[in-house]
Amino acid sequence: MDAPELLGRQEAARLIGVAPATLRKWWSANRGPRGVKLSDKPQGKVLYPRGELVAWSRDPLAYERSTRPATVPRFNPPPQRRGGDRG
Repeated sequence: MDAPELLGRQEAARLIGVAPATLRKWWSANRGPRGVKLSDKPQGKVLYPRGELVAWSRDPLAYERSTRPATVPRFNPPPQRRGGDRG
């Protein structure tokens, strides 16, 4: 079985006819074609399987995207300390 061809954001955007910034916004909003994030870091690189891009481009409105895996953490800032609460 062959591994899927993975494309970077620039190539993926060109293939489906959108701006790379649009693809980035869709990823952040959990919309658009599925991608694979290579890191847990907030700025980690996302690659897109060519097959997913083709499936999405055939019918974007009917395309179902699963939710982002739970293993990809979201940034949650630490709680703010109140001014009167000094240890």
